[in-house]
Amino acid sequence: MSNPNHFDHDDHRRKLQRAADELESLGRHDLAAAVSRARSLHLNMMGRVSHARQASRKLRWLAERSDFAREAKNLIDRYVAQPEAPWLEPAPVLFPPDE
Repeated sequence: MSNPNHFDHDDHRRKLQRAADELESLGRHDLAAAVSRARSLHLNMMGRVSHARQASRKLRWLAERSDFAREAKNLIDRYVAQPEAPWLEPAPVLFPPDE
């Protein structure tokens, strides 16, 4: 991980895949399946964040004309760019805001 303040999603998914493969080779099929589901959930979360950011960018130009659009954009931005992940210690920024 080059920047300790940002979460390395690709590395995390690779480690989950290696763990699932290792557990499968040890005959721990139930645990391997759980780790594979965690990897899939992580990938799904990344897609949802990406779509939310896309919606935020689309709302940006509306925000100048509408209080409702401005509030919707702000809500999406706050949801997507949570500064810390409460389930990780120390808590790196999982999805830093686009610069």
